[in-house]
Amino acid sequence: MSSIPEVPILQQIFTALDDKLVPRTVLNTFDSRWVHSERKPIPLVIVHVESTTLELPRWFNFTQLLLAVDSHTRVLVLTSFERAEVVLEVLLVPFQHTRTFNVVLLSVDREMYVFYDFVRKSVKFLTELPSFETFFPNPNRNLNGMRLIFLPAKIQMVSRCPSASDCFGYDMSLIEQVSDYVNASLLRLTLTCGEGQECGLEVIARLALDYLNCPFDIYADQVYFREKFENHAVRSPISINDAFLVPIGRPLNVVELFVLPFRFEVWTLLLCGLVVAKIASFFAAGGFQNDVLLLPICGFERFDLNQANRTEKGVIFSLIVFFFFMTNAYEAKFMALMTERPPAFEINTLDDILRMGLTVNAGRDKAELLPGYDFKYRFVEGANVIDDRLDGVSVYLLNDKKAKVALLRPVNWNFESNQPRYKMLDERLGLQISFYLLPVRSLIKPAFDHVQKLLYEAGVLQLWFWKMINMFYADGKPFARDIPEEGFAPTASILKFSDLLPMWIVLALGCSLSCVTSNRQTRQFINRIKRAAGWDRLAGRQRIGRNRKAWAPA
Repeated sequence: MSSIPEVPILQQIFTALDDKLVPRTVLNTFDSRWVHSERKPIPLVIVHVESTTLELPRWFNFTQLLLAVDSHTRVLVLTSFERAEVVLEVLLVPFQHTRTFNVVLLSVDREMYVFYDFVRKSVKFLTELPSFETFFPNPNRNLNGMRLIFLPAKIQMVSRCPSASDCFGYDMSLIEQVSDYVNASLLRLTLTCGEGQECGLEVIARLALDYLNCPFDIYADQVYFREKFENHAVRSPISINDAFLVPIGRPLNVVELFVLPFRFEVWTLLLCGLVVAKIASFFAAGGFQNDVLLLPICGFERFDLNQANRTEKGVIFSLIVFFFFMTNAYEAKFMALMTERPPAFEINTLDDILRMGLTVNAGRDKAELLPGYDFKYRFVEGANVIDDRLDGVSVYLLNDKKAKVALLRPVNWNFESNQPRYKMLDERLGLQISFYLLPVRSLIKPAFDHVQKLLYEAGVLQLWFWKMINMFYADGKPFARDIPEEGFAPTASILKFSDLLPMWIVLALGCSLSCVTSNRQTRQFINRIKRAAGWDRLAGRQRIGRNRKAWAPA
């Protein structure tokens, strides 16, 4: 490495840029170690080839240099075209081998401009230099109908491929837009790895790093990778929140329904107040003529309250006003709970998950990606967190888009209450970065990056996501075959006997108390009539006479 090139033609280029704010680095050898250590992208590489004799170490280093830069980095090769056939045979092989797409060969001894068309697989010669905007071929803008091979995910949550030629959904909409942008056609590929099973993500990632034999152009799913993949294999990260799906829980039973309108503290305070009021009524001066509890609560008036003393009036009137507001509040809350029963327990925060000791079904991959959060959850070995079916007991951790889809799946729907079995917490574990996996030397990488940024910033991707949900999970649509023809829960809006069970219990309790009280009052009334008519005295004399006869000596 030196500050000024040794080759005269490169010296002219170098000095011509002195008045430009352009950072420059000079390499006098083909040693690619410096390029590998450079972290920033290199927009332009100028190479001067003095000799085209095939020296294996020299061309090996040259190939390594090309692999070290991005496949779309502009590469300008300056060389002599005295033996054009030899130059093309020697120089074009490394570019084809390394899939370097933006390469131009410029003659230093004649006006000749050569580049390789990767789309048409041909070499083009021009005797006139093009304009600066079209100087480099940049083939990714128009692929002239070239086939792009996409690989669908093994388990698809936001896309569907019911047949080999029919794929649609969130990811597929984006891929179709990229294909239209570059004027290409799409072809689906299915990889099998032993016993007819589809290949896992690790196998697909290794294939993406193989720039010579990668069988696909796009992996149609958002994935997580580490740094070794981010530099070359993927582009355009999309921010995705990891959301917690928590079970909603069972509905309230009848006992809980009667108790829940007031909290435990309110019930305790109310009970203590009633006991104190009852005890105070016994020690009041002159006593109370009416019951201090039955009159304010039930309206049972034993004596005329207008004729009661001042103390009794003040206490009972205060209790009447107090119980008026308490009963109204209780009835309103009770009716609301009976109309739409909440779950018996609710999980609203991460602290609730820890307090209840619930297992968070996240899988080992989440634990490895988020080592700082191991104390917040326990992963389940072998757990498949992207399966549609949720077990109804565990808490699930997955990205929010797939979580929203899983909530609406019929297998996770409570048909009795016509509500989902799970809900999504407002809290998020963190911000993950996912990528669309492309090969290391991808032809469409810049176009994919450009289209995705435009759609993401315009909000189109979010619009597609909600349209996808409506399309997948609406009645009569594809992939809703497990939904009954009449809908999720056609009788959920019809009142049943069990829905009014609290009212039946209250009615039965009131009728029972009324019957017992009525029977007791009736018996007391009959006994008073008997005593007034003398039937009790006559019956008593007859019993005494019979007893005397029984004890008389024979």
